[in-house]
Amino acid sequence: MLPVERIEFAHLYRLLFLGAAELSWRAANLGPSSQSVSRVASDSANFHLDSLVIVIGPTLISSGSHGATSALVAIIGSTQIFSGSHGATSALVAIIGPTQISSGSHGTNSPLRERGKNHPRYNQPGLEPRYPYHGQSTHYESDALVHLNTKAERKEYLRADDDWNKYILIHSKLIKERIWGPKLVVEKSCEVDLVTETDQQIEKLLISSLQKQFPDHKFIGEESVADGAKCELTVSPTWIIDPVDGTMNFVHGYPNVCVSVALWVDKEPQLAIVYNPVLEQLFTARRGEGAFLNGSRIHASKETELSKCLLGVEFGTSRDQEKMAVVMHNINKLVPLVHGLRSSGSAALNMALTAIGGTDANYEFGIHAWDVAAGALLVEEAGGVILDTTGGKFDVLSRRYLCAGTQTVADQIVKIIKQYSPDRD
Repeated sequence: MLPVERIEFAHLYRLLFLGAAELSWRAANLGPSSQSVSRVASDSANFHLDSLVIVIGPTLISSGSHGATSALVAIIGSTQIFSGSHGATSALVAIIGPTQISSGSHGTNSPLRERGKNHPRYNQPGLEPRYPYHGQSTHYESDALVHLNTKAERKEYLRADDDWNKYILIHSKLIKERIWGPKLVVEKSCEVDLVTETDQQIEKLLISSLQKQFPDHKFIGEESVADGAKCELTVSPTWIIDPVDGTMNFVHGYPNVCVSVALWVDKEPQLAIVYNPVLEQLFTARRGEGAFLNGSRIHASKETELSKCLLGVEFGTSRDQEKMAVVMHNINKLVPLVHGLRSSGSAALNMALTAIGGTDANYEFGIHAWDVAAGALLVEEAGGVILDTTGGKFDVLSRRYLCAGTQTVADQIVKIIKQYSPDRD
């Protein structure tokens, strides 16, 4: 462990102005060996530090804990300060990375600098720390941290007083807890169509929780359908759930994985949430109210020239020869015509990327309703278009889709790609 006296301020300043994603997220406490503030977990825990401390990694200060320092404290990484916590410093405090300070927390400092979108207006009650934004800094006096997460803030953002949000966010933590651990993996339709116990557990937990809140609603879940349940979309309120979208990524520890949940009414999407708990990206949309990433409004690309577009493409979980021939044909046709092609391994996240303008368009054959039910609303509410790959109206049960930031780009793609018609859900 590096002694405090060996830490040079030049090194500290360099750390303070690096983006959170450039730092190690593994917990490491660089400070006096007799003090560990990287995890102050018990109620009524107290810590007092008379010298410089740097904490790199996830930091937890639980309810009832109290802390004071008389020198510089730098917390680099994911930070949680729960209700009832109190802290005071007489010098600079720097928190680099996604930060959660729950209701009832108190802090007095002078002054505080945070890097990333950790300002209180981006704070979401009841959630894990959020995905950091790079290169954007917010300055404010730390007294502004007091009494965050009022009910008004909650309703303004995700309407977190709606229980369904809570259920999704709580149960999706299983992904984050297990992504780099051992897994029980079972093949479904083929050797690349996989399911894990985590897929099954999350879906059961979500449906059970939502059924208690909405006993008259219907459900379509990936694993339920795999077990023989009928995939039927009616005019009744229906929750369409993919408990782990990107199961292959999850199995390999590749962090592009998410929970995708949508509420459809009268065969139209009304609510959507796509949550990647590993990268702490929370995409949400409500019909007529816009789409958001971690509380910030998002907008699809306005690009109209295909030659300047970045496209999302996928191979999918089927190795059917006819389908693979179409996939490769389309890739070969598109490569010389666009800036580039990208594949994330998750249809829901591909659509979310188009919703934020990260890609200008994406399409896929062979997906299922649960893969795209939430992403379709994200794209629409971000100002993009969601269509059938032929250019017609999007049908969530057709197992194919095309989404784009603009109709112009979508029309150009339709003219180029070869079509494929999977069996309907």
